[in-house]
Amino acid sequence: MRESAQARLNVEADLRNAIERNELHLLFQPIVRLETGGVHGFEALLRWHRPEQGVVLPAAFLPLAEQTGLILPVGAWALRRHAATRDAGRTRSRRPAPCESA
Repeated sequence: MRESAQARLNVEADLRNAIERNELHLLFQPIVRLETGGVHGFEALLRWHRPEQGVVLPAAFLPLAEQTGLILPVGAWALRRHAATRDAGRTRSRRPAPCESA
């Protein structure tokens, strides 16, 4: 039981540090309308890239984040990251097309 509690504390500390070290990543999966085949929107999928373990799926760390109150900083990080991604896309779409040489 002591080992389990220590492992939980280690994961909690690692998750707290992961936010600061930008180990969390958002992947955007398209939501496709079956009727038209067109993209209706995107779903943001959260992943944690732990240096020692590789990719950690949300089911392995979000319950702990919820129990420890880290879900709020994780959510804030995701919102900031999404806003930055959205703003970068807007900037890219406003750039003039490169000139083609004849």
